[in-house]
Amino acid sequence: MSFGKSIIVFLICAMGLLTACSEETPVYDPTNIVGLVQGEIQGVETPNGAIMWQGVPYGVISERWTVAMIAENWQGVRAPYAAPDCVSLGNPFKQDRPSVAEGSEDCLYLDISAPKDAVGSNLPVMVWIHGGGNSYGGPGDITLNRLVPDHDVILVALRYRTGPFGFLSSQALRDTGESVANFGISDQISALKWIKENIASFGGDAGRVTIFGESAGGRNVFGLLLSEQAKGLFHRAIIESGASVTTSQEEAENYTEEIQPGDHNSSKEVLIRMLIAASIASDRDDAKEWIANTPSTEQAAFMRDLSADEILNAYKDTPEALNIALPNVIRDGITIPDTDPLILLAEANYNHVPTIMGTNRDEVRLYQIFDPTFVDVDFIGRPVAKNMALYQRAAYYGSQAWKIRGVDLPISLMRENHEATLYAYRFDWDEQADPMWVDLPNLLGASHAQEISFVLGQFEKRDFPTNHYRDEDSERLKLSAGMMSYWAAFARDGMPGVGLNGEMPPWAEWPTIERAGPTMMGFDTLSGGGI
Repeated sequence: MSFGKSIIVFLICAMGLLTACSEETPVYDPTNIVGLVQGEIQGVETPNGAIMWQGVPYGVISERWTVAMIAENWQGVRAPYAAPDCVSLGNPFKQDRPSVAEGSEDCLYLDISAPKDAVGSNLPVMVWIHGGGNSYGGPGDITLNRLVPDHDVILVALRYRTGPFGFLSSQALRDTGESVANFGISDQISALKWIKENIASFGGDAGRVTIFGESAGGRNVFGLLLSEQAKGLFHRAIIESGASVTTSQEEAENYTEEIQPGDHNSSKEVLIRMLIAASIASDRDDAKEWIANTPSTEQAAFMRDLSADEILNAYKDTPEALNIALPNVIRDGITIPDTDPLILLAEANYNHVPTIMGTNRDEVRLYQIFDPTFVDVDFIGRPVAKNMALYQRAAYYGSQAWKIRGVDLPISLMRENHEATLYAYRFDWDEQADPMWVDLPNLLGASHAQEISFVLGQFEKRDFPTNHYRDEDSERLKLSAGMMSYWAAFARDGMPGVGLNGEMPPWAEWPTIERAGPTMMGFDTLSGGGI
């Protein structure tokens, strides 16, 4: 068994890294029926005491690589629907599965969670945009979140196209009438338009919509800040471990040997592999000749006729690969401006809304723990750092670089001309349990994705398994309550302040970023320094 497989299998099976979806069935309450323009839809009573409308369609894809159309109307009362995530290779941390496509291309659905009796209210709306490198993923389980019932917000979890189905810049598509390259971003814009028109039916305030996302979701939130198409569709933004980066059209399309070289997974490079795999071309030169001499309509038709597996296989570094990387958040000039994002920020050419951005102290440790450069596995497959001092030093510099790219650089440009308030944070919690005597506090620490459960107030059926946490950990729960309160206050008023109410949290007021100098809120338990 390879190093990577052995360590992942141990982490998944022995202590876990990502949890499986729950098999428990929520209790359906047929009285929670909401009327929409599309039709009526039945609510679901979830174990956290909230009501969820599950699998609400916001768009429909008529053909692969086209902008979504408005979801169709339906007759009668629509039942709850456990919508699939959008098609991809699936979660790369789930090692025990074949390297084939999972999910569906019919995936544009929302899960909407609201407090009981919210219908008729005017509550702030929080729209969750999941991560996954824009290559895979979904919003995950929200049936146990405490953000909704404890803090009176509407939580909307959306699905959007990922991987090459969500991000593809191609001359062949443009020539056949489709200029958009960021179909995943376009999906998010479609969802926000749907929310603006319909969220009042669930008790939400269409004038107080907060978008918040983590990792690639945070990168997408940055993209929506830059997008003219998204203007007026949201009123606050929270970027968790994101990045203020976009991809040029040349990088997304060109061959790797061109003067402006393309990515190794640019649309032309993967088309070469598709043609060779389909026996239309015998080698690279043959494929390039086919592309040069074949009408765009035939090229587009060829790609659209391929199966999901055939498309994804063209992006894999090896046939058995469980993950792909591809150009995304592309400067297509439609959804994302064809200008360097830092120039747009410096020129104040973006959607001015109150914004929070932050990172986790040890972001890159989530990746280092799988890297044989830094980690060995013992005789039962447990990860052990080869040199803990080197491990921590590499994690420090890698995580600082993430913070510079995701917080320091963009916020330093935005604060010079931002007409709304800006806030920054760092998440420092590192008090994990030690399942099977694995040193998680040092190997993972405040790694990437750790803050999600704290923000949602949900430590079960989420991004890390329950044995990742120490039992009866009141300090952890207090930290989560504080973070939820700040996030909810920001969604309500555009200012996190001291949280949503007087008694919780009783910690510091979150200061804005001022032109005179940066300030940052730190989040940790009291034993780790507090908030």
